[in-house]
Amino acid sequence: MIRHGLFCRRFSLFKDVVVGTRDLLSSYSSGNFDGFEVVILGTSGAVPTPNRGVSSTAIRLEGEIWLVDAGEGTQLQIQKSFISASKISKIFVTHLHGDHIFGLPGLLCHMAASRSPSAPRVEIYGPSGLRAFLRSVFSLSSTSFELAFSVNELVLRESHYDYFKQWNTPHPQFASGPLASARPFLPHELHGTDISCSDGKSSHVWNVLETPQYRVSAGLLQHRVPCFGFVFEEKEQFGALNVKRCADLGIPTGPLLRELKQGRAVSLANGSVIAPNDVLGPSRPGRKVVLLGDTSNSDSILDIGKNCDLLVHECTLPRSLASEAFARGHSTAAMAGWFARMLNASNLVLSHFSPRFDALRDYQLLVQDASAAFGSKNVLVAQDFTHVPIPRKYSFPCLS
Repeated sequence: MIRHGLFCRRFSLFKDVVVGTRDLLSSYSSGNFDGFEVVILGTSGAVPTPNRGVSSTAIRLEGEIWLVDAGEGTQLQIQKSFISASKISKIFVTHLHGDHIFGLPGLLCHMAASRSPSAPRVEIYGPSGLRAFLRSVFSLSSTSFELAFSVNELVLRESHYDYFKQWNTPHPQFASGPLASARPFLPHELHGTDISCSDGKSSHVWNVLETPQYRVSAGLLQHRVPCFGFVFEEKEQFGALNVKRCADLGIPTGPLLRELKQGRAVSLANGSVIAPNDVLGPSRPGRKVVLLGDTSNSDSILDIGKNCDLLVHECTLPRSLASEAFARGHSTAAMAGWFARMLNASNLVLSHFSPRFDALRDYQLLVQDASAAFGSKNVLVAQDFTHVPIPRKYSFPCLS
């Protein structure tokens, strides 16, 4: 029996990894870009170090940049990289700890200076309280800028409080009450959306965003404050159009061919109906990347993140401090490797390191721990400005 599938499921992305700032990557041209790339801008946890910035990761797509988290100094990291601030269209915030959001106000000001005031709005997604944070910072500092933006908050249910009660976290919705209403809309702030979670068994999953090409979902992670992991999924790409087959079927050039290319059936003048499968080649599977915030338990990501091409997982503390890591809502390399195995991820990138990690030997031990738990050598310790290309997938005939 012959079927179509990926020739090799667990392929390594890391042979094409490039590390460096704008100056060091002068030979890294757009010719290397395959439409989907992850750029780790900051890899330190809690505080920046002389060699590492705090959390921020860019997803480079065709014509736009999506950003996950913006710890302090993110705008400087962007200026050192190939990321163009003017192309950032969406920002996703995992949680409201300072090493993930203190750089957001400055970044928005930097983006305003690099974009036309008439440019499309910047969409920001994150936990409840994100609107209040931005309104408070900009109002109290009397900061004004011309950048249209909206904040879309992922709303929690009462039952979600179980994720944080061991740390005596205040009720997660506090920031949507008096604190948020105490600050008026900012001059260029547009109305955002409150996004509710799914029902039933998926009550810990949020359908965040859908575009013609991509789908973004989020799962609730176990941490000291409400925290999310985001799954970025490219939709399946339709196969190439068989022009000769179209001509044989009498399909005229023009709108009908466009409809078929987009996966929609068409009717001809003679009454016959042509389905996309009649004229399109094998479809191309989409790519999937999972980026997690701080976490000691990420089970809510299991269903939506399954079979991802890349998992970026925090690795705050070493194995010797595993109990401390769990108590603080963080992970070790072995925990990251185990979760990559559960997801059937193809590749694992470790990030968000405690400043306690200094020596090269420390990082080598992290790779060993993660690889042993993962059952794969496709493990990389991220440095600032690590570029991980996600190559396009193609379908090959293979034996089942």
